[in-house]
Amino acid sequence: MEILRGSSALSDYKIEKLRAQFAAAGLPVSAVGARYIHLIDAPAPIEGADREVLTKILSYGPAAAEVAEDGELFFVIPRIGTISPWASKATDIAKNCGLASIHRVERGIAYYITSADGAPFTQAQRLKISTYIHDRMMQTVLPDFDSAAALFAAQEPAPFKVIPLTAGGREALQEANVSLG
Repeated sequence: MEILRGSSALSDYKIEKLRAQFAAAGLPVSAVGARYIHLIDAPAPIEGADREVLTKILSYGPAAAEVAEDGELFFVIPRIGTISPWASKATDIAKNCGLASIHRVERGIAYYITSADGAPFTQAQRLKISTYIHDRMMQTVLPDFDSAAALFAAQEPAPFKVIPLTAGGREALQEANVSLG
């Protein structure tokens, strides 16, 4: 997996809105920064002309805004085991630009959040902060970039299951809800 840093992921307005939400929740946050991080799944490092093409493809958004990578990292990626619509399109674009060796291009957002008192956030604070920066139905928050390699791991599909609604009715549905999550 290769990692390419991208542009700023949030406008000043969205950063201030997040800071206000953190303050209202009693979280000791003094600064927030966010940038796009592109994750490349390829069998070998992308180099030379291919690297230039890939860099051009992934250069979008506000170029002027620099993101300070200070504070604790909260890396938001699509849920493990899924392929985001963004990744499907970006991978198609990369292949159409001649980058056939790339298996998949995925995008995450690296949030750099600084504690007001300079101390590391507690686990409870990290969980609370995470609720404001990701959608738990579609995304996962990781503590580092290396953990994102799980996005590209081959996974076996779960076996097909039948829920006997006509025989079991509501009780069968409730049991399936508990057992299947």
